[in-house]
Order: sequence, then structure tokens, then C-alpha cells
Amino acid sequence: MRRLAGSPVLHFALSGLLVFAAVAWTAVQLAGRASRDEALRDAQNVSRIAGEGIVAPYLGTDVLAGDPRALARLDQIVRARVLRAPVVRVKVWRRDGTILYSDDRRLIGERYPLGVDEQRILDNDGIEAEVSDLNRPENRFERPYRRLREVYLGVRPAAGGAPVLFEEYLRDSSISASQSRILKRFVPILLAALLLLELTQLPLAASLTRRLRRGQRDRERLLGQAAAASEKERQRIARELHDGVVQELAAISYDLSAAATALEEDPAAARAALQSTGGQVRQTLRRLRSSLVELYPESLGRLGLHGAISDLLAGLEAHQITTHLDFDEDIVVDATAQAIVFRTAREALRNVAVHAYAHDVHVSFGAQQGSTVLAITDDGSGLPPDVDDRPRFGLRMLDDLAREQGGELQLESAPGRGTTLRLTLPRRR
Repeated sequence: MRRLAGSPVLHFALSGLLVFAAVAWTAVQLAGRASRDEALRDAQNVSRIAGEGIVAPYLGTDVLAGDPRALARLDQIVRARVLRAPVVRVKVWRRDGTILYSDDRRLIGERYPLGVDEQRILDNDGIEAEVSDLNRPENRFERPYRRLREVYLGVRPAAGGAPVLFEEYLRDSSISASQSRILKRFVPILLAALLLLELTQLPLAASLTRRLRRGQRDRERLLGQAAAASEKERQRIARELHDGVVQELAAISYDLSAAATALEEDPAAARAALQSTGGQVRQTLRRLRSSLVELYPESLGRLGLHGAISDLLAGLEAHQITTHLDFDEDIVVDATAQAIVFRTAREALRNVAVHAYAHDVHVSFGAQQGSTVLAITDDGSGLPPDVDDRPRFGLRMLDDLAREQGGELQLESAPGRGTTLRLTLPRRR
């Protein structure tokens, strides 16, 4: 249960459900408003058809004059073709507020002032729908219906002249029913689409979680390997300093003591001993400086890449390895490329000194086909055939650095034929 509670996928699913509920509620509200507006537009369209297409053609001069027979004929048309559910009342108004016709004959001839909205509709031949105010006296016969929606529009009588106001009263429940039909048609599709989106996100979230956890494990493993490599590196440097420079300095001290003793008895021998000791001191200094360069690669800025690689090669001479350096000093590389080149050379030459059993090492640094190339070749024992050409751990990290800069690190080796390590970096313009 603790693992389940701490699962990022579960958190994602729960948060997704919350977002789904919020979006669904908002979408339903918006869809409700849109469907109600659509239902009102449908009611207005029906009223426009009834007013302009059915009633207006029968508004002749006799109807406008209030002829009972003409009004009766219009009433028959209205009852037969207009008064159908949800329409419950029809009225036709003059501009002065006189009810010219109504299917309830008690209203014919009564006069009630038209409001500003009704006057505007007459002036612009517009159309509008609103909830009917049943408390108004002209609506007293519609009160049993409790809630109605009235739609009114201006129409032109067939007899010509001033426009009249056509008004229909519809049951408001029909608007709600129309709204419900529209919602039932579109809301399930909307909710299904949102739910499908949520479900399709879960596998993606699970995949991303697995990748993140795998990446975290890889980083932890690499961190552990880097810490172990750092510890081994410190031990190696301490061992090399103790077995190399410290021992050489101890030997030099004994030689200097012997030379000081022989200085009065045999000056020539003392002079030769001092000269030999001076050579040993210089050799020791070169080895010590090579170790310092390995410890502090920022000295590249002071020594330069050529000097730093030369010092690395000097360290191989103590292992009786002949070195060759072919360095094109006309090539200018940035600090990042210098660091990668130096670290690659240091790692490769260290492997040569410890594992290759080589007698000769050739290092070249130059330009080739628009790239900067460092190549290190030895004549050592090479790698066994069951080892792939991927760089070892130390060089593998350098390979990742090179790839981040758009380059690559290649290792070519065969048993008994030596090893070639080639670093290729793109040249920056």
C-alpha cells in the first residue's frame, strides 16, 4: 500500500481525474449554455417562419381594418398551422400598441403601450426572445401556463404599409427539452473524448516513470562508479608518488650526501655525481609536473594543450616507452574541447602505461575533414577478441562528453597488434 501510495502513476491518475472532473463540469456548463442558445435560435427560426411565411401573407387591408370575416379566416389559418405544441398563443400588434389579432378573441382591439425593445424590433425588422412577464395585464390570459417564452419580430403585412409586431408564446419547457436533446447528443461524446484522453495518458505516464526511475538508477550507479574511480585514482597517484618521485628524491638525497663526502677527496667524481644528480632531479621534476597536470587539468590554460600532452608523454619515459608527438599548433580549440582532448589523452596514455605492455606510442593532433582529431596509437598487446570496441569505463564517460559536443570516441584494437584510440570533435566556427 505504501508503494502504491507513493506511485507517481497513481498521483498522475488522481490528478488527471481531478482535472477531468473540472474540465468536464466546465464543459457541461458551457455546453448547457450553448445548447440553450441553440434552442432559442431554433425557436426564433420557427417563429420567423410562422410570422413571415404563414401570418404575414394573410395580413391584408381587411385584417388591418378589423373586418371580422378576415380575422376569422386568419384565425383558422393560425389554429391550423401555427398553434401547435409548443406554441400556445399568437398576437399581432400595431405600432400604437393595439392588439390587431390574437387567437384569444378577448384581446383583439385592446391597447397596451409597446416597450422600447418592441419599438426597436419594429424599426429594424429584428427578432428577440425573452421570458414572458405574466404579471402584465396583456398577458393575464396566459397565466395558467405559469412559465412561457415569448418571441416577437417585425413583419411586413401583405397589404403593405407600416410593419406590425408578430408575437408567439411558447412553453419554456419546450426550450428546456430542446436543450436537453442537444446536450444528450454532444455531452456523451465530449465526456468520452476526455476519458479517452485520460486513459491514453496513463501508459505514457507509466512509461515516463519507468524511464525516470531507470535514469535515476543509472545516475546512482554512475555516481558510485565515479566515486570508486576517484578513490582508485587517489590511491594510484599516492602509490606512484611514493614508488616514483619519493623514492627518486630519496636516492637523490643519498647521491648528494655521497657527492658532498667525495667533494674534497675526489672533486672530479663529485662533479660527475652532481651532474648525474641534476639530470635525475630534472627527470623527477618532469614526472612530478606530469602528476600535477593530471591532478589539476585547469593548468591547460597556463601550459597549453601541447605542453600538457608533452608532460603526459614524459611520464611514459619512466616506463621505458618511446613516445612521438605530432601536434598541429595552428589549430585553435575552445576550452571545452581542450579539456576533452586532454582528459582523453591522459586516460589513454595511462592505460598504455599500465595495461598495454607497449614499447612505442605515437600521438597526433590535427585537423581532418573539418574536424579536430586526436589519435593515440601503441604497439602493445591489444585487446582480446571477446572485448567489444566500446571504450572502457573511464573512456566511456569521455565518449559521452564527446557525443554531447557532437563528436565521437573510437577504439580499434586486435590481439598482438596494438591499440588506436581516435577522438573526433567538430571544429567550431
